[in-house]
Amino acid sequence: MYDWLKEELGVQRVPDDPDHTTHWVVKFLQRQESIAHLVELHHPVPSQALEATIPRLGRLFDAVPDAATR
Repeated sequence: MYDWLKEELGVQRVPDDPDHTTHWVVKFLQRQESIAHLVELHHPVPSQALEATIPRLGRLFDAVPDAATR
């Protein structure tokens, strides 16, 4: 996904560690991270890139077997 962000969407600052999302979610669940901070961190990302990413991100959850969890 990170190559896609760089190459197709032209996002300049892409994390080099794909586990950063997992770490963020864990911190969020432990109440050590906030949605407000997430939005602040992604403010420099062009809105068109964010909009193009949403469907792709949503499809990641298609493999989750429990519909209630999705």
